[in-house]
Amino acid sequence: LHVPVEFHPGAVHVHHALFGHAVNIGRRCGHDDHDILFTHGEFLCLFIDLNAAVNVLSFGTRKDNKFYTFELNVRSDVSTDIPKDIFSLLKLGGTRDDRYVIKNTALNTTNYVELVGGYSNQLDNNWRLGGRVHLIAGIADASITVPEAIADVSGDLAIDASGTINLHAGKLKLPTTPDGYVDLDKDIKLNQLGIGGFGAAADFGAAYRSDKWIVDLSVLDLGAIYWSQGNVAEANYSGTVSIDDFDPATLFKVTDTADSKMLGLSPRINAGARYRIFPALSAGVLGTVRAGRYSWYETRAGLTYTPGSFFSIAATGGVNSYGPCFGAALNLNVACFNLYLGTDSIMTSFSPQLIPINKMHTRLTAGLVVSL
Repeated sequence: LHVPVEFHPGAVHVHHALFGHAVNIGRRCGHDDHDILFTHGEFLCLFIDLNAAVNVLSFGTRKDNKFYTFELNVRSDVSTDIPKDIFSLLKLGGTRDDRYVIKNTALNTTNYVELVGGYSNQLDNNWRLGGRVHLIAGIADASITVPEAIADVSGDLAIDASGTINLHAGKLKLPTTPDGYVDLDKDIKLNQLGIGGFGAAADFGAAYRSDKWIVDLSVLDLGAIYWSQGNVAEANYSGTVSIDDFDPATLFKVTDTADSKMLGLSPRINAGARYRIFPALSAGVLGTVRAGRYSWYETRAGLTYTPGSFFSIAATGGVNSYGPCFGAALNLNVACFNLYLGTDSIMTSFSPQLIPINKMHTRLTAGLVVSL
């Protein structure tokens, strides 16, 4: 429900991206202080939150003023907390410090398939209301948390660490050595991968249109997934390891069965408005708030230039939880093909290892729509 060129949530319009990613890149540390990006300007943690959605199939039908849509989507959310000291240890080793205290390392991922049915109704010349229902089949949910790890590199690499792995993925089990430790060198038996949970969600939207104005509001992804039992692996290790072939996964031992759990999705609220200044030029504003595991907000303004039905280009600027942002979008219509590409923020700063280091939230959207 993201229309990259028109700059409004499009909650009741059928113009879906076939392929889209939302990426948050911030610098902060820990789950309890996730609003703290810097301490006196010092880089603390690299935080990456990737939300990917692939539209496998979608179609719609119209009857009078009513529109019905159906979609099959695959969605994946991945978030990481990578503390600064991990990068220091890998890059500098013992050349600067002999002892590294690495706190609040985390990785979370949720993956599922959804079947979505949508309905919208043109109430009169100005108002349209709509909604969608998501039926969700959970594929895999996993989390790795390491509250604290101490690495001593004054001699042989000494590790003192504790952590937990939780995996909910149907019958899929963590591969282990004969004594129960996680062994990622073994092939994961993907034929055991099945439905690990079930869930549902709903979207709601309303739009007002006049000759000059479009104003709309949407609430998306109100729902949850119930995950069945899974695996728990725990690490409580103190000793030396070989730095040449060290695999952190080998510190974890499968100890228990993970309890079933109810995990809420990350709902979003979008509110937008667009005004047509000239026939070929429009201006718009959009505000977005996301709740859930990692929340963020964004306010944005943009200009769209449409010299004809075959072409439009747009530029945006705004402020979000990660600072100022600037983006652009391009839309091409040729015959029955509609190709579009857009990003909400342009990455400008990279480390020598090509890791983005400017704090930002960006949404990359690309798609090809074929009208039949």
